[in-house]
Amino acid sequence: MSVITDLHQKIIAGIKAVAPGLKSCEAYPQFVKKIATPAVLLEMGAMDPSQDPGTGELALDARFSVYVIVSCGDPDFNLATRELAAQIAIVVAGNRWGLPVGPARIDSIEPDTFKPNILGYEIWRVSWTHLILLGDSVWDDSGVTPSEIYLGYSPDIGFGHEDDYQRVE
Repeated sequence: MSVITDLHQKIIAGIKAVAPGLKSCEAYPQFVKKIATPAVLLEMGAMDPSQDPGTGELALDARFSVYVIVSCGDPDFNLATRELAAQIAIVVAGNRWGLPVGPARIDSIEPDTFKPNILGYEIWRVSWTHLILLGDSVWDDSGVTPSEIYLGYSPDIGFGHEDDYQRVE
């Protein structure tokens, strides 16, 4: 599997572990009419280029969001939605999910107003970013590991200046 698929699976598992009372916790669900709540829905909304790590891999800032959904018919739905959003943010913040990705950086925790077709529900969005690396590193750990390292100062470097270098201990 890819780091993208693994990350989705680990995030869902992590949220389910801290919020066992969820009726639904999944990525990219297809709802026809009704949503069993409370629900947490995950999506990766974008992958933006990030700083080149110099490894030959493609560095991307993967932007994730979870939508915390509580029925307006539930008692204290306003408070319940905010509590669940905060609980998820605590789990997400700094988490790497046991994968070789950057720690999650929380971007926002706020009401979601972009899903107007979901009437009768209170919805909050928790958004964050992970740095992910795709592809293979050119540094595959083959070759020779140096046993001695020497340090030189410009302009006294290169051929003809071998005696100017200092061994690093």
